[in-house]
Amino acid sequence: MDLLKGFLTVFFIPILVSNIKFPTTSNDLLVVLCGLFVVLGHAFPVYIGFKGGKAVATSFGVFIWLSPIPIAIAFGIWVLTVVISRYVSLGSIISSLTLTGAIIVFENGPFNTGLFLTALSIVVSILIILKHISNIQRIIAGTETKVFKS
Repeated sequence: MDLLKGFLTVFFIPILVSNIKFPTTSNDLLVVLCGLFVVLGHAFPVYIGFKGGKAVATSFGVFIWLSPIPIAIAFGIWVLTVVISRYVSLGSIISSLTLTGAIIVFENGPFNTGLFLTALSIVVSILIILKHISNIQRIIAGTETKVFKS
């Protein structure tokens, strides 16, 4: 549901509230702002005291529409990291950084049409890392929960 929330926000909201035509693109500031605010709204929801999720799935949904090739690369890195390390949180952190790098490479980076998208990916990566600080501390301490226990 979180993934769908991110996707539908960048897909439909700009069309409903402005003269942006279908399909929406990452070149439009409004589309990128919708992506930013749905991620922030997920991570810091007003209705539960600003204590929300870690923003990974919602961000994934946003970038599926805005930047499909870089998100596919980031997802592959997430899978590889989780399989090797058995830490979902580490996969989330590394894949968020990978997404920013892939956007710079594949989406004209911070130049030309990729400026807003690059900025969004940087903000989302920082947010994901900050939301995972407790996980990072547990990884360092060796107490983080692993998947695929042997």
